Amino acid sequence: MGLCLLARRLLESAPSPSRSEVEAYLAELRDTEIHGEDQSVWKVGTRELEVVVCTSSAALVAKRFGGKVMGFWADDNPTAGVNRICSGHDFAVVGDLVVDYWLREVEEVSPKAVFDLSDPKEAQEAQAWYGPQEKWSETPFPY
Repeated sequence: MGLCLLARRLLESAPSPSRSEVEAYLAELRDTEIHGEDQSVWKVGTRELEVVVCTSSAALVAKRFGGKVMGFWADDNPTAGVNRICSGHDFAVVGDLVVDYWLREVEEVSPKAVFDLSDPKEAQEAQAWYGPQEKWSETPFPY
């Protein structure tokens, strides 16, 4: 095995943060929401990120834990359960964890915001919400 391939595999196998670390950060996000008359936001530097926009929380989680924002349009991923409530969706993937603040805290349609893809039962739950992984694509985020 070449050194570059070995290095790539080591980087790709970097450990996921623990569920408790992620849940603690999600609680911090919930506690730092600023509720206004028309909307709730997070202040990030000079920006205000709308809580109701799934990409906002996905980007904050991905940035905090070194993950990626992944997403899809409903038309491109018709088996995703989240399509019942939106026409496209973004969420964070951090190591083996799918993290979706919006699903639990904004839409309140799931008791979970964290799904561990290394656990077969949770991977099945994630697939029910987000469809097959090959339908996901990385969403760039500017924050």
